[in-house]
Amino acid sequence: MAVMTADVQRPNRGVTPAKVVALPLAGYTNFASGSTEHKVYTGGVVVCDVSDTDGYFRACPLSSSTNLASGDIFGGIAVEFVHVTSTNTGDGDKKVSVARDGVWAFPVGAVAQTDVGAAAYASDDQTITTTSTNNLWVGYIEGVDATYVYVDITRAAGMANSAT
Repeated sequence: MAVMTADVQRPNRGVTPAKVVALPLAGYTNFASGSTEHKVYTGGVVVCDVSDTDGYFRACPLSSSTNLASGDIFGGIAVEFVHVTSTNTGDGDKKVSVARDGVWAFPVGAVAQTDVGAAAYASDDQTITTTSTNNLWVGYIEGVDATYVYVDITRAAGMANSAT
C-alpha cells in the first residue's frame, strides 16, 4: 500500500463519542526538516513521532520510507481531514479529532486469517502488517475477510509503540 492521498470513510465498529479526542498537530515550521506542510486524512492512522515533533501529532508517516521507533505514540484514527499549511507555523496551531476505540477496517494487504489475535502494526497511515520492525503498534487483529483486516485499536490508542 501507499500513504493516503484522500479521505477514506473507514468501516468501524464500536466507536463512541466519548472516545473521540482532539490532538495537537505538528506546526509548519517545526515539522520534518522545517517549513513543510502536511495533511491528515479522515480514516488515517495518526502518530506522535517523538524524534521529530515530541508531543505533537501527524499522519503515520508521510512516506513509507520513514521508520517509526519504540517511543512513538499511536494517537488514533483521524475522524476529520486537517491540512497544516505555511499559515500554521506553531506546533498545536491546528488539532485533529481522532477515535481512540473501536474496531477499524483497513485494506487486507498481506494479512491472513491465521493472523487473528496477533498484534497489528501500521507501516503508513493505511497499511496494516504483523511486522513490528520500523512500524507502529496500533492494536490487535480481530478478523480478516477478502477485503479488510479488522483491527481493535482500543488498547493501543494513546500508548507508546513499545507497549505491546
